[in-house]
Amino acid sequence: QAGAPPSEVTRVFDNLVRSRVPDFLRATLGCAGVSYKHSLAITVTVIGSAFDALGSDLAAGATACEAAPRFLYWVAWCTAGYPIVLAVTSRLMKHFLHLDGFQNVLYMTCVALISFGICVG
Repeated sequence: QAGAPPSEVTRVFDNLVRSRVPDFLRATLGCAGVSYKHSLAITVTVIGSAFDALGSDLAAGATACEAAPRFLYWVAWCTAGYPIVLAVTSRLMKHFLHLDGFQNVLYMTCVALISFGICVG
């Protein structure tokens, strides 16, 4: 509406986004959230850590047989662990898209802590 105060325009826009975007996200992201193909594409950027581990072990004098388990651990973590964390985070986040303000910040903090716990644990 022409001449509407900025606060009213912002409120209308927020309501429109909160009513339309969650359904669109649910329809496009599937049941778990991010597809494995996309999450693997995201986590492939950290697969270099597997080669870092392999190189550092070999440079420290380890044999290939001694260095292989740590290398395989990192490859498995990058191809399975990180995508699982992304799927869990995505699933948790899409259930509470209606939150705003402090509740939203609190919920996102909880999801971040859960995701971090999965990564560390």
